[in-house]
Amino acid sequence: MVWKDKVFAPQVEVVSVEKMAFPLPDKPSIAVLPFRNISADPKQSYFSDGLTEEIIAGLTKFPSLFVVAHNSAYTYKGKNVKVQTVSEELGVRYVLEGSVRKVENRVRITVQLTDVIRGYLLWAESYDRQLKDIFSIQDEITIKILTALQVQLMAVDESRLLEKRTDNLAAYLKLLEGIGYTYEFSIDASLKCFEEARTLDPQFAEAYAREALAHLYNFLYGPSSNRWLSLLNATETARKCADIDDKLAACNMVLGVIYLVNREFSNAISEEKRAVERWPNSAEAAAYLALALQFSGRYEEAIREIERALRLNPLKPELALTFLGITYFRMGRYEDAITACKKVVELSPRQLPALLILALAYSSVDRKDEARSTIYKIRRIRPNFSAQDFVVITRDKTDADIDSILNELLNPKSKRKK
Repeated sequence: MVWKDKVFAPQVEVVSVEKMAFPLPDKPSIAVLPFRNISADPKQSYFSDGLTEEIIAGLTKFPSLFVVAHNSAYTYKGKNVKVQTVSEELGVRYVLEGSVRKVENRVRITVQLTDVIRGYLLWAESYDRQLKDIFSIQDEITIKILTALQVQLMAVDESRLLEKRTDNLAAYLKLLEGIGYTYEFSIDASLKCFEEARTLDPQFAEAYAREALAHLYNFLYGPSSNRWLSLLNATETARKCADIDDKLAACNMVLGVIYLVNREFSNAISEEKRAVERWPNSAEAAAYLALALQFSGRYEEAIREIERALRLNPLKPELALTFLGITYFRMGRYEDAITACKKVVELSPRQLPALLILALAYSSVDRKDEARSTIYKIRRIRPNFSAQDFVVITRDKTDADIDSILNELLNPKSKRKK
C-alpha cells in the first residue's frame, strides 16, 4: 500500500531541518533501521540482520540516493527509538523500519517508510511468503523504496536491480548467517559461514566477496602471527570473486588494499575508484579510496573522501577517522593526527591502527612519554607487537625514518650511537 497524498497518510511528528546534526543532502536521503526479529527463536536474529544489510547494500548502489551506512544504522539495534530521533541524528529525510518473523519455511516481513520532514508515513507493506521467495521480496522492497522516493533510474541503475545473487537458498541463508557474525566481530565464525555458502554454490560471487572482506579485516586487525596468511587468503578469494563477477564492489575494494600493501599505488587507486563507482554510498569504499590516495601524496583528495565517509557513517566514524589520522601524519600535521586518533581511541580503545599512528605522532612532536604509554597500551592488546606492525598502514619506500622511531620507542634503553 502506498500513500500518495498527505491528507490520507497517518501523521507523525515533523522534524525541523534546523535540528538536524548534519545538513540535509541534496538528494533523497534514507536510513534503514535494523529489522526487528519477532521470531520465537532469538537465534533467528541473524536472518533479520542479514536481510537488513542486504537491503542497505542494494540501496547503496544507486548514486541518486544518499544511504546511511549500516554501521551507523545498527547503533539503534534493540533500542526503542523514534524515527524523528534517527532523522535528527543522521541528517536524513526518510527512515525505513521493519520486522521479520521466520518460521520453518515461511517468512513474514513488514516494512514501513516514513517521510519525517513532511511528517507522514509514505509507504507500508507486509509480505507473507515462502522462504524461497526471499530474493523476490528483497527486490520488491528495493523497487518500492525507489518508487516512493521518486528516484529516476538510469539504464545502469536498472541493470543493478537485476544483478544475480544465487538460486541456492541454503547458500544464501549461510551468507546471511555470516553477515550476522560480522556484526558480533566473530570473524572466524563468519568465515566459516561464507566458506560454506560458496561450497553450496561455487558461483556465488557475493560469498567470495564477503569472505575476502573478512580475511582483509583479519589482516588489518587480527593477530600478527596470522596476518600475512590472511592477506594471502584475501587475495586468493577476491580474485576468485572477480573471476565470477568482476562488477562486485567489495572485490574491487579488497584488491585495492592488496595493491596498496604491495605498493602498487596507481593500481590501488584504480581498484578503489571502481569500488566507489559501483558502491557510491559505501563509507567503507570511500575510506579505502582515501587511504590509497594519501599513499600517492594526493592528500586533499583523500581528505575529501574521508569527509564523505564520515557523513555516510556519522555514528561509527572509527575507520574514516583512523585514515584521517594517517593522512595528517603523512602530511606532517602531527597535532591534527593526534586529535583524530584520540577520538578513535575514545570510541574504540582497542583500535590498534589508531593507537599505532597516535604513538608515532606523539613521538614526532617529542611527546615521548605519551608515545611510550601508547605503545604499552598496544602491547597489552597485542603482546608480541613489533615495528613490523606499522608497515602496512604508515609507510611506503620513502619513509626511512619510521623504523628508527619505533625501535627507540620499543627499546628506550638502546640509544643510537652518536
